[in-house]
Amino acid sequence: MKFKLPQLDNAYHWLCQQRKHFPANADIWHFRFHYPATKLYLLRRINAGTYRFSHQQKIIKANGQVIHLWGSQDALVMKPVGWEEPANPNNSQQTNANIPRTDRNDKRIQP
Repeated sequence: MKFKLPQLDNAYHWLCQQRKHFPANADIWHFRFHYPATKLYLLRRINAGTYRFSHQQKIIKANGQVIHLWGSQDALVMKPVGWEEPANPNNSQQTNANIPRTDRNDKRIQP
């Protein structure tokens, strides 16, 4: 599935809204500054299948809560994928019905 620039820009605006209260040292501010110059390169990498995700960041909040957070660029890349709808939602049900199930001993069970 190929993504277009308007989809990436919509995801960018969503991401900016979600992270607008992040601290000054968060990667969102660097990403926002450089996004206009890098968005076409990023889109080409996504559509070519060469984009690689970074590790999640482990954040310890002031109250001691630990959260794991995707970097801003990774979050941007994941957002349009979540917006996509399956081409044929009934197709997944038909496909799953044809997959043989197994029991605990790895013996095939008829559907």
